[in-house]
Amino acid sequence: MNDLLNFILKYLPLLTALAFPVLIVFVSFYIIYRSGNTGIIATKIWGIFIGEKTYSDPDLKIKEQEENDIAKFNFKTNLRMKSIIQIKAFYDFIERYNIELYLFKGLRTYYNPELRKVKNPSRKDIINMFSLFIPTCFLLLPAFIFAFIALPEITTQTFQFKLLCLYTFFIAFVAIGTFGELIRMFRAKILRKVIHAKIMAYRYNR
Repeated sequence: MNDLLNFILKYLPLLTALAFPVLIVFVSFYIIYRSGNTGIIATKIWGIFIGEKTYSDPDLKIKEQEENDIAKFNFKTNLRMKSIIQIKAFYDFIERYNIELYLFKGLRTYYNPELRKVKNPSRKDIINMFSLFIPTCFLLLPAFIFAFIALPEITTQTFQFKLLCLYTFFIAFVAIGTFGELIRMFRAKILRKVIHAKIMAYRYNR
């Protein structure tokens, strides 16, 4: 544990210098992940180095604004809309059946905007995800974290320590990713029942 502390103190200036560029990269990837669009980042880079951020042609400017609107909507809802028409149809759908927008947020590919349907995760898919999540989160990750405490002979200068850090980071990333996917699966199943009940209530009250 002391070796780990000494390692952090030794490389603290370097870590501090790298913090801002790493944060920029992380935020950029997060925006692309949420919006599903690299055009926003490309436009920012173009604006920084070239200066012009928008098209001079009016038709292209409208197309770019539509692309930005779609990316903004996808970023806010974490869905995968591909056109303004799909977004408007989505709003018409939830308003007609009185379904709250927040129920759809974060579903990503589990909502099909073309069919306006929520994908039903199969039992096999859920079991497969659980079979990856449980050993990763409750066996591998605790084991690697415990190695930092229980194995003081691994110094920060050794290749084993650096490999341990890399494996721990990778396992934590997999654990978070599989947990998020499981949450989306269960939310999709619940939302399908909510939508069915709302549609039935709408038809009954007509």
